[in-house]
Amino acid sequence: MKILHVNSAKTWGGGEQQTAYLIRGLAELGVENLVACRAQSAFAAYCERQAISFSALPFRAGYDLLTQRGLRRLFQAAGLSAVHLHTHHAHTQGVLAHALSRSAVPLVVSRRVGGELRHNALTRSKYNYRGIARYLAVSDHVASTLKAYLNHPNRVCTVHSGTDPARFGGGMPGRWLRQQYDLPAEVPLIGNTSALTEAKDYETFLRTAAELTRQGLRAHYLVMGEGPLRADLQTLCEVLGLQAHVTFTEFLHNLPEVLGELSVLLMPSINEGLGTSILNAFAARVPVVATRVGGIPEMVTHEQTGLLAEAGDAKELARQVMRVLSDAEFREGLVDRAEQRVLEQFTAQRMVTETYRIYQKVLEEWA
Repeated sequence: MKILHVNSAKTWGGGEQQTAYLIRGLAELGVENLVACRAQSAFAAYCERQAISFSALPFRAGYDLLTQRGLRRLFQAAGLSAVHLHTHHAHTQGVLAHALSRSAVPLVVSRRVGGELRHNALTRSKYNYRGIARYLAVSDHVASTLKAYLNHPNRVCTVHSGTDPARFGGGMPGRWLRQQYDLPAEVPLIGNTSALTEAKDYETFLRTAAELTRQGLRAHYLVMGEGPLRADLQTLCEVLGLQAHVTFTEFLHNLPEVLGELSVLLMPSINEGLGTSILNAFAARVPVVATRVGGIPEMVTHEQTGLLAEAGDAKELARQVMRVLSDAEFREGLVDRAEQRVLEQFTAQRMVTETYRIYQKVLEEWA
């Protein structure tokens, strides 16, 4: 089996980590993997480090002649079994290249984000393109949105994202974060590892920090991601008077080693396909306080594997954080059950196995 993976992302996020897990796992199953990715991107650098065969393409917005030429050439590669389109832009460019090249190779599309799809002719045409054999939704929430939109809803499969517990469960937490950012030894660390985008609602993260500070909690808050809203969030941090209580760390390449230092992962997203930051926290035995949106409740069962609040409700999120910090026995029960949930349902190995089986089924149907 030979699979071409197309990923257009500029930076590294949860989707890129899932693609990396998939390629590694497929290789262990004997699959030959090719990659088309954005030139000078984080994923291109990853492929180079891992000696994965890749083609670097521009992936500019709109009709991109150079990207189209590159994809059409790759689609016609000898022995190619299927093309897996991993990102929104890859989906757009991949469908166009597939149609223009008149390729007979089946397409598989990953859908990682929630939210309604646009109701216009171009979007409907792209999503209902005849060459797409399967959609892989990262949650049942995403799957239900897709099924309502497609002419052939039976093409949608839920394949939950996964994490590698071995990467995040490496023993007792260290002190790297406290030493690196000169943080007091005795205060709890409350963080979020998501990208700085609107969907992750870091504004509510900061307002929750302000509410907890007003209540007298001595804690430090870590914004452990990178993204386009960084400057706006730093301004809001100043407006709320939180400069002494919040650290913006940028993207941490050693996240698996330091995640376990957090006392709470606070994830107040307003739109979430699934949320692999939560799975990583589960594996690192970090208690999770999150919002009841998208695919999050498929991982976080309230008061069993974590705590939930409504989106945008900083006071309720603050109350749930205080519950975790004030009751050690309750906290231990949460992290025990969360760790077990990962091992049973949300490993990267399970994600790879399920994806491989879908590839096999597609190849049988398209033979």
